[in-house]
Amino acid sequence: MSAFAGTPWIKNQKGLVCIRHLAYGYIGTMPDGTLLSIPDSVYYINRSAFQNCTGLRNIIIPNSVTTIGGYAFQGCTGLRSVTIPNSMTGITSYMFSGCTGLNSITIPKSVTSIGDYAFYGCSGLNSITIPNTVTSIGLYAFQGCTGLESVTIPNSVTHIDNWAFPNSAKLYATRGSNTMLALWGSEDSYEPYEIYEIGGIEPCPKPTLTLIDTTQSTVTFKIEDYNNNYRYKINEVVVDNPQQVKVTGMAPEESWYVYLYASCKDSNNWWYEIGRCNYTTAKISPTLNVTKTASSFAVTPSFIKGDANVTSQVLITDNKQQDVRDGCTYTLSGLKPSTEYAIRYEIHVNGKVLGKNFTLTTEQLRMETQKPKVVSTGNVIVAAETNLDELETNVGFEWRRSDWTDDFESNSGGAYLYGGTMEGYIRNLYTEKLWKYRPYYESADGMRYYGEWMGIDPTNTSYFEPTVHTYASIQVQGNSASVKGYAMRGTDNVTQQGFKYWKTSGNTRAFDANTAFTMATDIPADAQTVTASGQVMTATLTDLEYETDYTCVAFVTTSEGETFYGEQQTFRTEEAPTGIGYVALDGDAAAERTVIGYYNLQGQRIPQPQRGVNIIRYSDGTSQKILER
Repeated sequence: MSAFAGTPWIKNQKGLVCIRHLAYGYIGTMPDGTLLSIPDSVYYINRSAFQNCTGLRNIIIPNSVTTIGGYAFQGCTGLRSVTIPNSMTGITSYMFSGCTGLNSITIPKSVTSIGDYAFYGCSGLNSITIPNTVTSIGLYAFQGCTGLESVTIPNSVTHIDNWAFPNSAKLYATRGSNTMLALWGSEDSYEPYEIYEIGGIEPCPKPTLTLIDTTQSTVTFKIEDYNNNYRYKINEVVVDNPQQVKVTGMAPEESWYVYLYASCKDSNNWWYEIGRCNYTTAKISPTLNVTKTASSFAVTPSFIKGDANVTSQVLITDNKQQDVRDGCTYTLSGLKPSTEYAIRYEIHVNGKVLGKNFTLTTEQLRMETQKPKVVSTGNVIVAAETNLDELETNVGFEWRRSDWTDDFESNSGGAYLYGGTMEGYIRNLYTEKLWKYRPYYESADGMRYYGEWMGIDPTNTSYFEPTVHTYASIQVQGNSASVKGYAMRGTDNVTQQGFKYWKTSGNTRAFDANTAFTMATDIPADAQTVTASGQVMTATLTDLEYETDYTCVAFVTTSEGETFYGEQQTFRTEEAPTGIGYVALDGDAAAERTVIGYYNLQGQRIPQPQRGVNIIRYSDGTSQKILER
């Protein structure tokens, strides 16, 4: 009886041409030792044609067969040997997977590829010869072939997919070949051997990367198990010294991988990825030092200095962006009290943005109305203690007669702040009636907040001295300084007001900043005077000496001839300019750095140098002051 009795065939004029799925499982009923001889009229064996035919022992495939589909003999556990014809160019995926009884197989020289899982789980396979025509071996191709003790892989193999061989098998490849690189490139932890001459064999562990050091912009590695029969590169950096390979162009706080590639020394373009190593560059830690009031945040950005090429820094709030410099303080004012705000601080490094989000909440507003000071009949100084920012200008007082109903609108006027005290001056109140007043603050979005009402008797006069303050914020530019003071008259008229300033020499008497009165004996005889006007007065002190400490103080002289002083504030002028115009660099220095921004002395970025002293920042992290005339 023919082995094919009852087996369906597809026929045409030339006879038997194709075996399809209809043979599935049929041969499982055949007696042991069955030899299946396929006629040479068959040129194609379909996918899964003999899958799970456990009774099949031996099979002869004629040279007429050019294609055998995947899974064709999967699970044929009784199969002992197979002869693959020279007409085959590839062994397809899962073709012999699970053939546990298979103990030998001959792969002809016509085959160029071995597919995924082709011999997976063939535990009885103890030897295999891979011809030097095969160029690729697929995923798990021989995994589970526990009987394989060693495999010699020919130099023609340039691609070996992950976990192609069992770890128990010794794998041999020629020294300096792409085959060895293909083994190294697998995810499996193979421990291959090099064949370096006839009969010469030695272990050839895969080179690996070890992290040595990181900075904000560089990562340094070394290569373990370096094999000098190959060339290496890390990312795009060709390795000259395997003990120290520095990769540059990173960004701070960057976590990623670098990749190790290898190639044969006689190959210029064929690089294999054989490993990788993760790294995290050094921190830059964007930070905001914040001082809060009920209406403002004074933020000072900073970061950890390193070798990062910081090109710019910005603060972002309410979709508004402001260029900033670390170490400089920037005030966000006009805010709502007891309100949460989102602020983002970004540092731009080599085209990358490193940012951190901050959530800040303004303080709860405090406006405690103080007793009025009636300096003369109908003229009153009104005040409130508050935690508003002293630079707020949208503050003031409302006042109205005590007997007015809500049909009458209150009068209002602006006020000034210093050291937590808000003061204003109300003139010519009608003395036959009692009055009341209260402080207010209006945020930038138009929301108004009020303190409590306080009564005024416009006839209840007392003697009051003037109030004088010197603001600590002094803007120095070159050899000049802009100063600011506060002067509120008392009972007596003011005949002169302004600032006195002098060079500070030696140790001067420590001044109590909580006391707004300075004895005339504290002022040197050679102090210079500049006059100013207004309740908040400003002046520019010019032609000062460079690199010199100065002290200034606001003053008020009354019609009674008395002079009252504010707090003494000190400042230092800047270094004398060493050149004018743009700074030119020679040779390599000019090539190594470029101008990345211009700034004024308040740290604000400007599009181009302005008249006076400018700060130029360079790409190498240095900066320089220049005087533009």
